[in-house]
Amino acid sequence: MFLLLTASFWSPAFLWAFTSSILPSIAGYFINLTAGTQHHGRVTRRSAPVPDAVVDPLTFSVVKALISYVVYGQGVTFGGWINPVSIARINSAIYGGYKGVLAGAAISGIFSIYDAVLRK
Repeated sequence: MFLLLTASFWSPAFLWAFTSSILPSIAGYFINLTAGTQHHGRVTRRSAPVPDAVVDPLTFSVVKALISYVVYGQGVTFGGWINPVSIARINSAIYGGYKGVLAGAAISGIFSIYDAVLRK
């Protein structure tokens, strides 16, 4: 219980959350490839087109794969901002290590392309 009060728990937890969801979500929000592609019928001032996803799933997958490879695969600490012990702890806790994260990002990227093809 007291482990929750130490940095040895929160440092890997925040690193994993940042690299797995926060940074890819921010990138997918600002680089949204599906934001302006939906035009069904007449568009008036009252009914503006709303994108299907606020966060683009393809951009999310690409950024997640890239940041996971850089941090977990290459061990980049960004000038000491990331603790190497946290990188090693997360890399050993994830099934398949960073290669498992890359496989998951590739699968979700393929499904986002498949979903985009079905919508066209």
